[in-house]
Amino acid sequence: MTTGLHSNHEAGVMHLVLRRPPDGRSLDRGQRAALVAALSALPGDCAAVLIRWDVVGRQWPLGPDLPHDEDRQSPDLSDLCSMVEGCMRPVFMLIEGNLAGAAADLALAAHGRFARPAARLQFGATRLGLIPDCGTTQRLPRLVGAASALRLLCDGQPVSAAEGLAMGLVDHVVEVAAGAGDDPLAAPLALIHGALASGKGMHAGIARGEGMRDARAYLAAVAAARGEAAQTDAAPKDPARTALIDCVEAAMLLPAPQGLAYERSLAQGLAASARAAALCHRHHAALRAEELPEGLRGLVPAPVRHLGVFGADPAFAGLVLTALSRGLGVSVVDADRDRLVALLKTIAARQEAAISAGRLTAAQRDAEWALLAAASDLASLEVADFVLVSGAATLAMPQIAAVIAQRKARGVVMTGRDEVPDGAFRMIVTGRVAEIAMPNGSGAQPAVQTISFLRHMGMTVVPIGAQSPSGIAGRLSGAG
Repeated sequence: MTTGLHSNHEAGVMHLVLRRPPDGRSLDRGQRAALVAALSALPGDCAAVLIRWDVVGRQWPLGPDLPHDEDRQSPDLSDLCSMVEGCMRPVFMLIEGNLAGAAADLALAAHGRFARPAARLQFGATRLGLIPDCGTTQRLPRLVGAASALRLLCDGQPVSAAEGLAMGLVDHVVEVAAGAGDDPLAAPLALIHGALASGKGMHAGIARGEGMRDARAYLAAVAAARGEAAQTDAAPKDPARTALIDCVEAAMLLPAPQGLAYERSLAQGLAASARAAALCHRHHAALRAEELPEGLRGLVPAPVRHLGVFGADPAFAGLVLTALSRGLGVSVVDADRDRLVALLKTIAARQEAAISAGRLTAAQRDAEWALLAAASDLASLEVADFVLVSGAATLAMPQIAAVIAQRKARGVVMTGRDEVPDGAFRMIVTGRVAEIAMPNGSGAQPAVQTISFLRHMGMTVVPIGAQSPSGIAGRLSGAG
């Protein structure tokens, strides 16, 4: 069994780099054992530990880890979190890309968390009818308070680095140095050495209590969540949501050891339920449905650093905002100035709403806006690695053909009901599901890049073979 762990001791800091296991989970038993062994044998001149996940060359999907038989084998996740939390040297976590499941739970046990601007965290166990049993419901509210903790735990939605910083989940957002030869770990290491020198922020997980300073507000948030659950949950009640609320309340009312024991007791009861078994089965089926077609497996998608949008379709606003939040450049091209201005206003309004809701900072908005360009000529798409073509705009076929020829082996997808020329894929969007029509003979590299990019944008991608304008969802709807 491979451990998936690489270690490097440099400048007084032990770097522990984890690679995602082949089965797609965020931590397996081999990695847990390797981390325990590494933390048990830190050299005498080691002043701190930095744990991070190797995200080079791939973007891991968000989503909860499915339960596995080996999760109960020693050391389990609870043992590992307790060891990180109680480590005599401060342990820091660098969050790059997506972090979910056991990896996100482990991050809460660290003494400090740094995140890249495009990083996201997710605590999604409730989607499987489960709750964490490793202390997450006790550590998270101590960091961010009951209101934010309940939202993250009950809704299971990913949180961005900027939002995590605003709520106290993330201690610092660190950029990657742009200069050639610059050390990508220079900023995190400087923060670690600064923390060591000051002695501030050196308390891990359960020992931190910034989120519990206002007990009245804390318990009011718990009561509000309980009242909302009673009003909105369809019958039968969601036992996982109820258990999460009870555990977050226990974090305020019980000493830490009793709170951990209470969480584990409720988690074990949910894990044995028929509801959790059904939700886990459904999630496993969804993961199987997202597997790449056989001919595309093993291919490495070309990276997308710049998105081109041909036709200022208001329906693209969400994808543009997501791309900007991931640090991608975006060029929007439309000869109709009014359509172009309308799309830009929609994007700006959504950013302001995100700032008002605390999901985005003004500095992050400015940084994202600097990545966005608007133009009326096709030449602006030359820098794009991937292009979305709107079927809503009035576009001549020669223009579309020119965009496709410009892309060569890169992905081009087109919405709408108009004819789709050779070299492009039709995209039919229903909510967060994107059907991508890929007829026989489609290029493998554009296909795998298209699927990878849209999944990175948070969409569920379903490759289909027909170029029907209505797609599977439309045909099912029509039949119904």
